[in-house]
Amino acid sequence: MCYTIYLYHYFVISAFGRLTLHARLTDSYYLNYLIQFILLGGMTLIVCSILFVLFEKPFMYREWPQSLWNLVRRSCKMFKEASSS
Repeated sequence: MCYTIYLYHYFVISAFGRLTLHARLTDSYYLNYLIQFILLGGMTLIVCSILFVLFEKPFMYREWPQSLWNLVRRSCKMFKEASSS
């Protein structure tokens, strides 16, 4: 998951940072900074966890090419059956 965080943290922080940039909950700069850090860190972990499960983890299995090929075959077969009906 470290690689996913490495690749996507900038995009997540950039996207969600724009939404929370002007949110000031207190008058303390450091407390607002801590709140931003917690919010953006949490969002980064949530988004990167989802991306890890969807993209990185399937490629960790040795049989992933065969699994992908089987999925494509089943999808084509279902598509043919649906279009012929």
